[in-house]
Amino acid sequence: MGLFKRGRIWWVAYWHGGQRIRESAGTTSKKRAQQLLAKREAEVFEGRFNLSSAKSSPRFSDFAEEYLKEYSKVNKQPSTYARDVTLVGHLTSFFGKYRLNDIK
Repeated sequence: MGLFKRGRIWWVAYWHGGQRIRESAGTTSKKRAQQLLAKREAEVFEGRFNLSSAKSSPRFSDFAEEYLKEYSKVNKQPSTYARDVTLVGHLTSFFGKYRLNDIK
């Protein structure tokens, strides 16, 4: 369990049920990040932390579709975008039904 920075923002990391959880503290203040970490550690220790209420990750197929539409088509040459469509199609046929956090 601990604190770390990404850019100017502090993040907290802790364990629950054998799974490492990292979340943004949403602050540039180390003291506030330490307070959030202490709160999360107490919730885990007292059994009040509910991992199932956390936002679930998107399905691969949804993420791939969003990637093609919002990034690849806008930022890449037409031939490269066509290659991405082909590759994402192959990956989606296998991974499409899985959530991103289930793919290892």
